[in-house]
Amino acid sequence: MNVITLTGNATKELELRYTPTGTPMANGTIAVGRNRKNKDGEYETDFFNFLAIGKMGEVMANHISKGDKFGITGSLQNRVWEKE
Repeated sequence: MNVITLTGNATKELELRYTPTGTPMANGTIAVGRNRKNKDGEYETDFFNFLAIGKMGEVMANHISKGDKFGITGSLQNRVWEKE
């Protein structure tokens, strides 16, 4: 089972785009604070890029702004990009 739930803050305005067939897609980045301090006594933050497809992507793009706290649940995919 591949399920992940993240709660954090939007690092920027979500980008809403549409596929050639009209399907909405919103992408953005969520900043998730760790609940333990590192060796320097500071809390670290992880940044996750996400993509919301369909009506949910449209709703998220219209209601989430930079700095807003929100949660997402979905599946996790790791993508690797190589420059040619």
